[in-house]
Amino acid sequence: MKLQKFKEQLAEVFDDNLHTRRWHNIADYLIIGMILLSTVEIFLSTFDVHPVLRRVLFLG
Repeated sequence: MKLQKFKEQLAEVFDDNLHTRRWHNIADYLIIGMILLSTVEIFLSTFDVHPVLRRVLFLG
């Protein structure tokens, strides 16, 4: 019985139907998070930062 429940939960993760309550909310939160992250990134890019910090922020 435990294996069957695991298979059902795994099928929910790899299901193409994202309109379930659980996955629809997660997709919404990811989209909102990406929008906020890009907004903060654009805002921070307007400031001049120390070269050491710039290397860390831009990973290069």
